[in-house]
Amino acid sequence: LIRPTRFLSIVLKNLARRKVRTVFAIAGVSIGVSMVVAMVSAARGFQTQFEQIVSGYSPDLIVQMKNALIPITSRIRGADADAIEKDGDVRSVVRVVVVAMQVGDRRFVAFGMKSSEIERDKIGLYEGRLAESHDEIAVGKTAAEQMGLSVGDEIELSDRKFRIVGLYEWGVGFLDAGGILPLEQAQDLFNFDDALSFLLVYLKPGVVPGPVAARIGAGSSNLKAIEPGNFVNEFQQFEMIQDFAWIISALSILGGGIVVVNTMIMGVYERTREIGLLLAIGWSRLRVIGLVVAEGVVICLVSGLIGIGLGWLELELAGRYIQDGWLAFDLTPSFLALVVLISVGLGVGSSLYPGIRAASMHPVEALRYE
Repeated sequence: LIRPTRFLSIVLKNLARRKVRTVFAIAGVSIGVSMVVAMVSAARGFQTQFEQIVSGYSPDLIVQMKNALIPITSRIRGADADAIEKDGDVRSVVRVVVVAMQVGDRRFVAFGMKSSEIERDKIGLYEGRLAESHDEIAVGKTAAEQMGLSVGDEIELSDRKFRIVGLYEWGVGFLDAGGILPLEQAQDLFNFDDALSFLLVYLKPGVVPGPVAARIGAGSSNLKAIEPGNFVNEFQQFEMIQDFAWIISALSILGGGIVVVNTMIMGVYERTREIGLLLAIGWSRLRVIGLVVAEGVVICLVSGLIGIGLGWLELELAGRYIQDGWLAFDLTPSFLALVVLISVGLGVGSSLYPGIRAASMHPVEALRYE
């Protein structure tokens, strides 16, 4: 039996002998892996921001419009909110309006909520107060820093000027890049009439959310009540964004895999006599396959680690130049571990066929190969 360290030494020497081809293969896979890291983590980060909003307020139920693509597109009638508030099991209802807009050259998310329903400690109000009258607004820290705003300044939204009376740091990217208006002012400014984006519903102690959610859904064909843990999953757009990111990333990795397959096949042809000699001196066909597969795995594993570094660099650069708060990233250890596993799997998959081709050689014919 050959020692693992000796086997790895052979693998590395074989790759070092074909430096240019090995480097090209590593580069191809690294680019694909970096796209997985950048695109998928950005898509996951966008979803995480909405999850942070919900978890921060800890409602028992969230009511939205059925089949809304994202929270910004949801619309609920004011009369429906009033009816829910009158339910015997409901303790209180927080009404929310949310609109995305352009302010100058920056994206801005405006939230409309009653100041009495906003928990100041949870939104991180660190200067001034919340907006209470029709011409006031509280602005997030990111927006204030990027636009050079402070308490007492004015900001123009939809051709109307608002005086900044407070600054907050919620800790959620696009919320800190926006502002909070009084609910009725937001409805008027954005032509909502009495409509709302969604509701945060709090139940009386001891009430089970499930039956109340079912009752709300049965009472209106336009509403859907969701428990917080399932809120984000109900929006189709989040799933579509992540699916799109994975598809584009998969195509990029597939391109890198084709480069690896080509590299391994060419390597097998160039080492035909060498492989024939290994078979002649007693190497089993399985060991020959293992040798080729190990070379492919090393290429893809190195590529995966480099790709993670490149992906992280891409995200850092994007974070510096796209500072509107919309771009957030979710680089968790479990996600990075998944990327490494994908890289190893790509190495096995792309080198298995070349390995089988190498092991199927007849030793005598291989030794005669010129």
